[in-house]
Amino acid sequence: MLQAQFVSSASPHIVFIMVDDLGWNDVGYHGSEIQTPNLDALAASGVKLENYYTAPICGPTRTQFLSGKLVLFYSGTFFIAAIG
Repeated sequence: MLQAQFVSSASPHIVFIMVDDLGWNDVGYHGSEIQTPNLDALAASGVKLENYYTAPICGPTRTQFLSGKLVLFYSGTFFIAAIG
């Protein structure tokens, strides 16, 4: 018979949820009329990152998050700037 073994890790498990096209007041925990009970529960028990730079389209925002670098815009295109 096989038995599952669970190994405890000192490192935390991190889940990051990034939502495109969502306004500040589009979630219940910001006082919206839109009901978002699952997001509200996650926000109540986790960490909310609410002070950050975003881009007007999703690609650069995701690039900033994944690379840790600021995205600069020039004539409708973007590139990663090596800042810091």
